[in-house]
Amino acid sequence: MLLSFTDDVDYVNRGGGWWTSKKANVEGHEAIHDMLARQKQKMTYRSTVAKMPFLTPHIALVHATWEWPGFTMPSGEPTEDFKGISPMVMVKQKGTWLIRAVQNTVTTPAAPPPPKRGRA
Repeated sequence: MLLSFTDDVDYVNRGGGWWTSKKANVEGHEAIHDMLARQKQKMTYRSTVAKMPFLTPHIALVHATWEWPGFTMPSGEPTEDFKGISPMVMVKQKGTWLIRAVQNTVTTPAAPPPPKRGRA
């Protein structure tokens, strides 16, 4: 994972935390993975690139969808569908594609629709 990110990566995790460097990102992920191991979480996470337009030959906007079958909430409650999307900006540096910015968003359970606004 260390090699996948630029040194100045911005990573907004699914809990709303904002890591603003590769060091903070790696440390944050290590802490989360340690917690998941202690919880004996099933490590069945998988992701798929859903869309990847190139903004320039060295910059791509990637939308990766992910799912985690068998995920159990910290409360112990199992989830039927635990899915999300991670839009990211990737940059090509020295022939290698790296993540410069990413936001990990949970999409299920689906958020309720916003309230309807009446006309005044």
